[in-house]
Amino acid sequence: MIRCLPMKPYRSIDCRALLARACLACLLGGALDSPAIAVETNGLLAGEAVFPKSEFDERAGKDPFFPHRVLIPMTTTDPKPSEAGRLLVLNGVSGTKDQPLAMVNSYTFGVGDVAEVTTAAGKLKIRCLEIRKDSIMIEIMNSGERKELRLRGGP
Repeated sequence: MIRCLPMKPYRSIDCRALLARACLACLLGGALDSPAIAVETNGLLAGEAVFPKSEFDERAGKDPFFPHRVLIPMTTTDPKPSEAGRLLVLNGVSGTKDQPLAMVNSYTFGVGDVAEVTTAAGKLKIRCLEIRKDSIMIEIMNSGERKELRLRGGP
């Protein structure tokens, strides 16, 4: 048979007594060392903080936290207009006659919508001008080129 003993309640902490003891310890500790020690300072007050001057090299490609790491600057180039049209794929046409929708590279467009589409050569900003039964007319915003995208497998 297991015998259970009643739990003893925890003694509550007397915060006032703890605070009084801490203050008394600070006062006694400060009173003992203050008259005997003379400290030489460089013209700074006792409570004034000294911050070191930063010595970061602010050249491009220099990381201040890891100064010995070599960073290669990353450049982004816009795809050429002839290449851009080749990278855009019309995935499907849906919606109603009043509000047709087209999906280009997994982004859904309505007539007049502008969005950045991800391609293999980077992001490309396009505007949907017209949506037809099996094709759409788009404008590539970077170059102003207009292009018709057709559904694959169609006539």
